[in-house]
Amino acid sequence: MSNSTSRAFNKTQTTGKGRTAPQPAAIAAAAAQGYAMIQVCCTAGMSFRLAGGSTMLLKHASGVRIVCHAGTLWMSEYQRLDDSVLQAGDSITVGSDRDVVLSGLPDAQVALIS
Repeated sequence: MSNSTSRAFNKTQTTGKGRTAPQPAAIAAAAAQGYAMIQVCCTAGMSFRLAGGSTMLLKHASGVRIVCHAGTLWMSEYQRLDDSVLQAGDSITVGSDRDVVLSGLPDAQVALIS
C-alpha cells in the first residue's frame, strides 16, 4: 500500500501500549483532508462495529488477533501484496509489526485480542 493510500484509509488510528501517538503536524494534515484521527487504547477482547465506509488503522499490530464476529471484514497489511477478507467467525493473528488497515464490507463487528 502506498503512503497516499495509507493516508486515505487513516480515518481512525489505534496505537499499541507504549507506542508514540501521531505528531500534531500529521493530525493537522489529516484534518485538512477531512479525516478525523483518534487514538484508542485497546483492551483484551475490545469489540466494535466498522460501518460501511469506516476504516481503522492499527499501528505496529504484531501479535494482535483480529476476530470478525459478524458481517465481513477486509484487512490489508502494509507492504503485503495480498489482502484478507474475514467472514463472521473467522480470525487472523498479525504475524509482523506492520501497520494494518481494517474496513467493513459493508460493515463488520470486530474484536481485537492481544
